[in-house]
Amino acid sequence: MVKRHARELSAAFQDGFWPSIECPECQSGVLAVPKKVDKPAEDDISLKYRWELRSYDDDMDITGVFTVHLRCTRASCAAVVAVFGEMFVDVNENYVPWDDSRQLESFYRVRNFYPPVLVAECTDAVPDEVVQQLRRVGALVWMDAPAAMTAVRSAVEALMTAQGVSATTRSGKFRSLDDRLDEFAGAEPGLELFLRAAKWVGNEGTHVASTVTATDVLDMVEYVEIALSALYAPDHAAAVARAGRILAAKRLVP
Repeated sequence: MVKRHARELSAAFQDGFWPSIECPECQSGVLAVPKKVDKPAEDDISLKYRWELRSYDDDMDITGVFTVHLRCTRASCAAVVAVFGEMFVDVNENYVPWDDSRQLESFYRVRNFYPPVLVAECTDAVPDEVVQQLRRVGALVWMDAPAAMTAVRSAVEALMTAQGVSATTRSGKFRSLDDRLDEFAGAEPGLELFLRAAKWVGNEGTHVASTVTATDVLDMVEYVEIALSALYAPDHAAAVARAGRILAAKRLVP
């Protein structure tokens, strides 16, 4: 399954309700908006947004852009990630008339991160060339979904190479991805289905009139993940061996 924050970031969210975003650097901390302090400090980086300076008859007509630096909550990492996107004003989803909340609030729609956040779940065994293509998806998905879809297709190409399915014929001519998937299907018929589906949607991403969305991209990333989880499953040999020793001894053993 794609990372939870990837799905959540594909929709707009209210100020103060940022999704829990995994740090792309350490992959264990969470990116958070730094808290404001009484005295300005170098690392107190607040969220900023701007909109066109003119008179608005309705506050809900306000739209603009936002920028913010998020910081990893893991002290040993503390990585800073820049984010930008669109802001707009809409009805406060949590408004109640008897407290100090406001009827209208700012909402944000993310367009990009730097460094890019990760969208795919990959084990350490997944080849680097495949991981790199999936990282490209995180750099593109909310800014340019069709381009991100072509990166998904490139991940399928990289996977074929990692699986030993040559990209060229004996005479040196390039093979089509369909041809390579046909060969792969001989060894992994159940997985070829998902990869071929991702390939076809990836082709659609190259068309000028493509209507591919971020959600569509993440759906295809999940298809690639299904294949990766089967091909590069975690090695449980040590756990299986120990379980056998415990069963034989009928007690806890190393």
